[in-house]
Amino acid sequence: MYAYYVTNTAHRRPRYYEETVCGLPLLRIELPRRWNGRRVGAVLRRAGVRYALNLPEGGTVTPEPPLLSTRSLWQSVAAELALAALTRRGIPRETATVGVLASRVTREVWAALERLSGQVRALALDLPERERVALYLQRENGVPVLAGAGDVTLCFAPAEPREGRLLLGAERPAVEGFTLSVPEIPAPEGCPAEGLYAALYQSGRLPGRPKVCAQKEGLPSDRA
Repeated sequence: MYAYYVTNTAHRRPRYYEETVCGLPLLRIELPRRWNGRRVGAVLRRAGVRYALNLPEGGTVTPEPPLLSTRSLWQSVAAELALAALTRRGIPRETATVGVLASRVTREVWAALERLSGQVRALALDLPERERVALYLQRENGVPVLAGAGDVTLCFAPAEPREGRLLLGAERPAVEGFTLSVPEIPAPEGCPAEGLYAALYQSGRLPGRPKVCAQKEGLPSDRA
């Protein structure tokens, strides 16, 4: 069971509604301006809520379910994100080098390398067993592996912000200029879409990968 919070000032007491999206059980919690965090926490505990999709406004739930990580969701679309970032910066794929920084070669890292092979001119790797991975990519996919940084770098491990870096190593990545969308799965009103997609992805209920959407310059990101 996953929970999400919305503010509803029309009521004096919290209200709870059970919902289902693609077979995923959700508990919608509508909170007034004033509410008792211990009472809300007790309801969540009895309902078997494991994770929250967002944080409540105006107080703290006790005990509070951990906030669901969206890291694996963002990393699952790393290749598409890199290509979108190249387009946004006006760099043609056929001349671009994409860097990959990681502390270990996970399935998400490997999937990104495979998808990017043949899509860009070259890759630049900063990860364990670099030589072995580079040799495989060159032999099997024919992609050149260069030294140094890329025009765009996918950071699967925590890294300092820098121009061209896409930071995917945090528990809840905030990739400036991009959002994720799954048009065939409309989120309930007030439900944080990114958290919902992450819950569906981690439970194996998300149909395919989300679509990477570039925001218009100057518009804030919707991360409710």
